[in-house]
Amino acid sequence: MYSNEDMKKIAKIFIVIFLCSEMQPSVTQNNSYEQRVLYYSSHVNTTQASFSNAQHHASIRLKDHDQNFGNGHICSGVVIGPSVVLTTAQCVYNYNKNKPYHPSELKVVLASLSRYQLQEQTLIYSVTHSYQPKTFDTLRLRDNVAILMLERDIPEMNEYVQAITLPQAKVYNTNWYDKQNGGEFKVTTWLKTHEDLHLNHLMLLNASQVSDETCLQYYGKTLFTTGMLCINTNESLQEDFGSPLFVDNKLVGLRSLASGHLSPAIYTDVSHHAKWISEIIGDGTNQNSSIWGSMGFLLLTYVALKRSKFMKL
Repeated sequence: MYSNEDMKKIAKIFIVIFLCSEMQPSVTQNNSYEQRVLYYSSHVNTTQASFSNAQHHASIRLKDHDQNFGNGHICSGVVIGPSVVLTTAQCVYNYNKNKPYHPSELKVVLASLSRYQLQEQTLIYSVTHSYQPKTFDTLRLRDNVAILMLERDIPEMNEYVQAITLPQAKVYNTNWYDKQNGGEFKVTTWLKTHEDLHLNHLMLLNASQVSDETCLQYYGKTLFTTGMLCINTNESLQEDFGSPLFVDNKLVGLRSLASGHLSPAIYTDVSHHAKWISEIIGDGTNQNSSIWGSMGFLLLTYVALKRSKFMKL
């Protein structure tokens, strides 16, 4: 059984997730994106991302909400293979209907640093499959990771998109990087202003690891447990779940939980799920075309045989 304080913390996080999933920017907000970028121009912890440090970043969107480009953005993700994007399971879970979104409801936007501007190099993909661990807890967000398989492979040698390096299971972790690189973590994400206006340009944040004890103090042992990282970006206006935490183009975590103020956030430890990810994606290439082609061939063969038997009668 959980204490009343733990249940209050869970309820608070659930409300934040629900509100973020329902929040959609208005046309007025879209028209003022340049002013929003200026808001962060002097922010010491934040700079505009570029393709040199954000080729891996993905925008995950609901198709029905994205007629005005950018309004359908629900969370971020990261490219980990030729046709694979990794995000958090909460991102692709419809809390209103208490079930995951169907892959046909989703699309992924790549090669774009702009949330609201469709640019020449922008790539847009439908999603054919979505996978989450069976142990994903929709309330406490344990095992909060999801795999999206794209309809086709990303073109090779694309100068705007590059898969990030995945960790092997427990081969490296944030403690190792703290010692080697001084904890120079980065996060790519979309932010909003204090006026609740969404920024158009993708931003790059500096991040650092915080002790587990700190997150236990903020979230309690019900919400912060094995497979999670305690990370601080000093950014209170980041609600873009699924945003990747990385160092030297190596993926470390995905933004999972935040209390809505300057407290540290919880990130899913990707190395904790490395084995499961590799089992699902294989070499990371798209195999849907060959599978459907084989099924189509078998179906046509069956129809032809049935028709030939009918003609003989």
